[in-house]
Amino acid sequence: MNKYFSFFLTGLLWSCNNQEIEPLNLKYINLLPSHTISISCDSNFSISNLNHQISISENPDAANILIKTNGEVFRIETRDKKVKKVLQIPKEGPGGLSGQSDQDGMIFFNDTLWGYTHSWKHKSYLLKPLDAKEVFSLPDDGTKAFIHTQFSHPINNGQTILIPIYNHPVKAKGTDTFSFLRGNLDTEKFEFVIPSPPLYSEAYWGGAPWQYLPSVVYLASSKEYVVSFPLDHHLYVYDEAMKLKRKTLLPSQDLPENFTPFQKEYNENTFDYLKDRKYYGLLSYYFGLVHDPANHRIYRVVRIVKPDPNNPNSDPISSKNLVVCDEKLNYLGEWKIPPQYDPSASLFVNKQGLWLLDDEKLNPEETLLTFDIFDGKFKQK
Repeated sequence: MNKYFSFFLTGLLWSCNNQEIEPLNLKYINLLPSHTISISCDSNFSISNLNHQISISENPDAANILIKTNGEVFRIETRDKKVKKVLQIPKEGPGGLSGQSDQDGMIFFNDTLWGYTHSWKHKSYLLKPLDAKEVFSLPDDGTKAFIHTQFSHPINNGQTILIPIYNHPVKAKGTDTFSFLRGNLDTEKFEFVIPSPPLYSEAYWGGAPWQYLPSVVYLASSKEYVVSFPLDHHLYVYDEAMKLKRKTLLPSQDLPENFTPFQKEYNENTFDYLKDRKYYGLLSYYFGLVHDPANHRIYRVVRIVKPDPNNPNSDPISSKNLVVCDEKLNYLGEWKIPPQYDPSASLFVNKQGLWLLDDEKLNPEETLLTFDIFDGKFKQK
């Protein structure tokens, strides 16, 4: 019997703000692709060189995504089935951004305006062709940073942007560990919002940043933000005033019921870097959230890592799942993603549904990208 299902059968109910949450009957499902589309690109674009920064317009009718690699921003034109370069971010000069990295983030506003978060400079910018205007700078004390991935990236809601924040697991102790920076483009005012869950301050979860990065999606229909943290089985729902409305348990049945920290407390004198790297290498957690507004779905992306039972000294076995719920956060099931798809590399959503790049159909020249598209339909296994 599944550990979560058995746990809930005891009659214990989770609650938040006096709202009871019914027990979950966890189950596996199989997502079904509705159709396949191939996108052509030239030799200047290489899927293997992507830094996995994908910035998606929050408009559900959008037919494009933005991808940044080596300072170049490309848009996948899903209607024309082509990849188009739309921006070259200058590295030098008055409008340039030196020191660009694959941990920087981007926000799409329109074809002439982007938002840009610079990781090592700890600054955010409004970006126009040949012009970069600084609008915010994080404190230069090492407590916070902009570190963004495909699933932990800035989002925009009209004139309001929400930027995930990395809180240093040691230096941020005793400080306000808010998880997001909220900004208004009209006033250019910024404030820190949404506290990190208490578990992050109760133990030391290792030195890698990825297990600390929050993820957020915006639900235009209910005017709510849904937030996921890598080491928390709950999803947190906030209104537009950043007030917590509720939290809902949405676990993966392939993750442990309780995550094990690297250490109870960080100790500089006994810290072992190699053990820390090994700990992260075997850590399973939630990558983040993906919203499919056209099909009223939210997907929670899960990283699952296990030692190879046949060769304990070899690299661990890694796989990915999607926990699926509707926009009310009603649990629908969990999909074990087939190995030909790597959602941490190439996954996005537009009005047709969820797009996943099929690695098995990638031609050697990488000039034809073949995506399977999932429109929310599934069957129970």
